[in-house]
Amino acid sequence: MKDCGSPTKPRVSPMEFPSTHSALATIIPYTAFYDWFKKTQKKSRQLDEMIARLDEIGKDLKEANRKIDSLTNALLKANSKVEKAAIEYKLRDKEYKKLEKKYNALLERLSTAE
Repeated sequence: MKDCGSPTKPRVSPMEFPSTHSALATIIPYTAFYDWFKKTQKKSRQLDEMIARLDEIGKDLKEANRKIDSLTNALLKANSKVEKAAIEYKLRDKEYKKLEKKYNALLERLSTAE
């Protein structure tokens, strides 16, 4: 077997290498590249799956936000209706008390007039 070369010796041409040595020389870098490629491809698939899942989560969050906004609006409307009803109740209550006072005063006059 001939020397592959060094700084003081010339390189050996590919024709002078034994066939097993050149096959090993091409298989080892290819195997390393293939292993790296497979690992990278697997990581890439995992990232694609994660991105797809994040997109699904994003869509779910948008839908949940729409529902929350709808419920919030309904709650605000309900609160304004409740507040409006409470104000109406207070006004009616005041009017009722005024009428009650007038009624009691009228009854008193009638009872003293007899």
